[in-house]
Amino acid sequence: MTISKNPVTGNYQLILIPKSVENFLGKIMYPVLCNSHGGTVSKTDRVFGHYVAMVEKVGSILTEHSPRKKVPFEFKVVDSKDHNAWCLPGGKIAISLGLILAMDREGATYGLNRHFTLEEKIASVLSHEMTHATAYHAVRNAQFSLLLILIIKVMESVLQFFLGFVAGESLRVLSDRLIAIIAQGAISHRGRSYEFEADKYGMHLVYEAGKAKHCPQDAALAHVWLQKFCVDHHNSRTGVWIVDRWRELWASHPTPQERCTANIHTWHALTLPARKAAQGG
Repeated sequence: MTISKNPVTGNYQLILIPKSVENFLGKIMYPVLCNSHGGTVSKTDRVFGHYVAMVEKVGSILTEHSPRKKVPFEFKVVDSKDHNAWCLPGGKIAISLGLILAMDREGATYGLNRHFTLEEKIASVLSHEMTHATAYHAVRNAQFSLLLILIIKVMESVLQFFLGFVAGESLRVLSDRLIAIIAQGAISHRGRSYEFEADKYGMHLVYEAGKAKHCPQDAALAHVWLQKFCVDHHNSRTGVWIVDRWRELWASHPTPQERCTANIHTWHALTLPARKAAQGG
């Protein structure tokens, strides 16, 4: 058990799960999850091997600028048509071939007046996933879930004790369901906050790589492009306000529209010092 400063956010945090356990869990889960998503694409594949090489190259560059050192990052392309990417504890990251191909085909700028290379688009995905690892999201989520389970069990015991004297079985069932709804809402809220955090500091990671001349500095704007791409290809909103708000209330991820707005704010914050310096000059 340690109390340390989060290398991404700078906030102090309590870590109960050792790094060795975190890395071990990621290591044993990685091949299983990759296989369940269609298996990995080899770098020697004649058709898609160059995408694997590109992912490894981008991942290697971003790793150099990661704020959390000694994370054993690995990057693989899984042979799935889904538009998806994920990160396991210990920095085990995968991106689907379907997402790469879709981003490669998409030539729209979405009003950003900038054509992003495929490497820059991939960087926006990988930096987001890397931030999940560097910010201890998996560890923090596991700890939060354990704490939530403990709180729920205490609440259930207390309610069952008191309701046992004054209420019947139906009211006890209702109280259990209410506790479950509150727990689900808490988990969903935390999941959304992690996604916003991964977007924000993923942009910081790409921006730092740009300052080191490893990519154009405005490559971080590809995070905005990515969410506009998601709005275009994966817009789940119905247009009925109450329906959309109810879905978003229980969703583990923010909508692409919400993430796009947040990423634009992050971009403005990142570029503010440079704009001030330019105005002063």
